[in-house]
Amino acid sequence: NEDDFQELREKDDIYVYEDISIPRRPKWDKTMTAEELDRLEREAFLAWRREIAIREQDAYGKQEITPFEKNIEVWRQLWRVVERCDVVVQIVDARNPLLFRCADLEKYVAEVNPNKICLLVVNKADYLSEDARLSWARYFKENNIEYIFFSAHMEQLALEIEMKKQRQQELQHQLLEKLAKSEKDYHRSGRRNNNKQHDDDNNDNNDDDE
Repeated sequence: NEDDFQELREKDDIYVYEDISIPRRPKWDKTMTAEELDRLEREAFLAWRREIAIREQDAYGKQEITPFEKNIEVWRQLWRVVERCDVVVQIVDARNPLLFRCADLEKYVAEVNPNKICLLVVNKADYLSEDARLSWARYFKENNIEYIFFSAHMEQLALEIEMKKQRQQELQHQLLEKLAKSEKDYHRSGRRNNNKQHDDDNNDNNDDDE
């Protein structure tokens, strides 16, 4: 819960990402060349990296960001996705949503376009009790956070059940087709035998006449 999260913060047992802003893409327009835009993005990113380096130094090695955050290409992808999409989805672990949620990302999305939607997908919701889900739902609503509870595990089970049903239906359909074919072959074979018997009877009658 939120109290546990605050307790971990005070102990410096976790990196407090919520205190770190994500790098912003510098203002640009279509008149800029690719080289000009590349230079502006690198300058903005390096300024952000210097701020992060100071924080890491002050933390005496207890806190540091991952190599992904130190890679400008990661942020370039994020900048462009945010600019082009209508909905930004963050997937967080239901056991501690605040640890994984990036509030500054939601702020940045609003800066780019206030009409864009930010959605918090609280995954592994099957780990939560009903009371816990209600408590988190109340917290999200009070803080104007768009959210849904989700369970990838339960969805996978449901998908497997649905696939099993479809497979059973396919097998039943194949079985019915085979039975229908067998019945047609049986009737066709019966007609051939009747015709043959009729021919044999005619031949016998002809022999008697002679």
